[in-house]
Amino acid sequence: EGLVHDPGARVHHCPDGTVPFAPGTEQFDLITAIGILEYITDRNAYVHKLTSILKPGGCLVLANTNGIRSLFVTMALCSRVLRFWLKDNAATMRNLATTGIWSGGHVDRARADWLYSADALDALATKLGLELVDYFDLYNLPGLDRDPRNRTPLGTALARRWGWNHVGVYRKVAGASHSRA
Repeated sequence: EGLVHDPGARVHHCPDGTVPFAPGTEQFDLITAIGILEYITDRNAYVHKLTSILKPGGCLVLANTNGIRSLFVTMALCSRVLRFWLKDNAATMRNLATTGIWSGGHVDRARADWLYSADALDALATKLGLELVDYFDLYNLPGLDRDPRNRTPLGTALARRWGWNHVGVYRKVAGASHSRA
């Protein structure tokens, strides 16, 4: 479908992961990239480009699948092996084991720069002149996600480490110089 672009619009939709705005020419108060990082081969460059068109003080919301490190993926793989689905769904299981999502993200795994954890995404954001404003992590397991915004400190730490998906809200620090990752 491509870019839906109206220069006077308040919202721009870029469904294929492209960022069709030259750095410094468009300034946005809010940019979201939810469910997209898994499909971008050079995530560092992509997040850098998003940061370069974000206003100082503006917010960037990113979601990141934690991959094999998550409790959800570990349990899903064990369940499939126990059901003897390995033979029938070997490609799906390989995708799940290496990327944390069923489709594998459809990127070249040899060239991809995976951000497999909440810490990795936060570190990239910090390197690019962003500060963490808020976050939450989801297990994608109904019994563990009853009230994700009211976890104990231990529950929050465990979700950050073992959660399936990390959502971070980052603010561009005014006047911060950022290096390309």
